[in-house]
Amino acid sequence: MDVPTDVLVKILLLLSPICRRRLRLVCRLWRDLVHERTPKIQIAPARPLIETVYPRAYIVDDVQGRGGCTPLWTTGHDEAYTAMQLVGSCNGLLCLCDNHRPGGAITLVNPATGEALGLPPIPGAGRLRRPKTGWHHAYGFAYHSVTGQYKIVRASSDEDKVQVFALGEASSWRDVPAPDGRCRLDAGVVGLDGAAYWVALSEKGAERIMSLDLEDCSVASIESPPEPIRHLAEVRGKLAAVISDGVMAHEKIQVWILEGEGMERSWNHRYSVQLPRRGLQEHPLPRPGQRLARPHLGHGMSTILTHGTWLGDVLVLYEHTPTSSPCMH
Repeated sequence: MDVPTDVLVKILLLLSPICRRRLRLVCRLWRDLVHERTPKIQIAPARPLIETVYPRAYIVDDVQGRGGCTPLWTTGHDEAYTAMQLVGSCNGLLCLCDNHRPGGAITLVNPATGEALGLPPIPGAGRLRRPKTGWHHAYGFAYHSVTGQYKIVRASSDEDKVQVFALGEASSWRDVPAPDGRCRLDAGVVGLDGAAYWVALSEKGAERIMSLDLEDCSVASIESPPEPIRHLAEVRGKLAAVISDGVMAHEKIQVWILEGEGMERSWNHRYSVQLPRRGLQEHPLPRPGQRLARPHLGHGMSTILTHGTWLGDVLVLYEHTPTSSPCMH
């Protein structure tokens, strides 16, 4: 039975925005009606999330206005979290990894309500060898805006596969073949814009970036920047590759950003930052060593962030503003 278009629109307007987004997948007519005749979802700009080495997580409120950072999570909140490391954050949910459990046990936490959900362990977790960097670097946490699904992705360093857990859909991990996709764990796994990304090493040691489409779980490789990658990150919703010259005293960092769409995507060098490890400010107190903010580098329209910890406890945040284009310092 055909439903008049005006009646269908009235029905769609009774549904939540997230539900309407999912219904766009039914057919072309429904997609067009959702796009053209229902209100668009208003999404507040995401605030950067920073994790420190202790570990603690902070939300960056306003650097220029000196609003500072809001503590979001710390291992001191609960004894059960003492071995936890932050994997990532989506829409206010935190994904944590217990590095003391074989394979790295994953827990999702809502800091606003205190609710927590533990995921089942990955198959064969007890037989896995713990990486030097910790289990948490093998995991990524991502959200697909069209399907409304949250997915946790685990990349493997010794097998040509990734493992995926779809929240609310599955009760177990799913293996997805990833030919030549063995993860370089210290570079991390980044989830953004409906995909998860990691750095893979070929048998000859060549680097390439792999991507997992969160909707159909297809794996592909994408072009890498022209220099070796230290780790992946996110800058204002775009994939970023961090490159270091390896000089510990005054490390020079380059940040390349993947820009464009489809076949037109390309890597552009957007930032260069000199990071002093130790030094003296104008006053005699020691200056904390700096490191790039992770997992989110960007703040505002064009700045990136670094941070340090002073006297073992106080977070010090540094904002780096551009002085030229396209390369910024």
